[in-house]
Amino acid sequence: SKLSQNAEEGLRDLQQILQVENLGSALRVGDVYSLLVEYHANRQRWKQAYTILQEMKEYVPENSIKFFINQNILIAIHRELGIEYR
Repeated sequence: SKLSQNAEEGLRDLQQILQVENLGSALRVGDVYSLLVEYHANRQRWKQAYTILQEMKEYVPENSIKFFINQNILIAIHRELGIEYR
């Protein structure tokens, strides 16, 4: 995938996708956010992953986030930052 070939360029592309109006008709916003959260979490960039996760909650109902992001990743982000995971 483009993200793995040139990570920084891929991240910029994903962030630009989130700026597109009517994005929901093209793809699910949660899919884009989940890629960004998982990218940072897999590189142990916990604060960045958490910041993006919080932004994601503005667009995706909190009880639906688990359908986009693996629960183990969600638990790890919170554990590494000392934040209670509910």
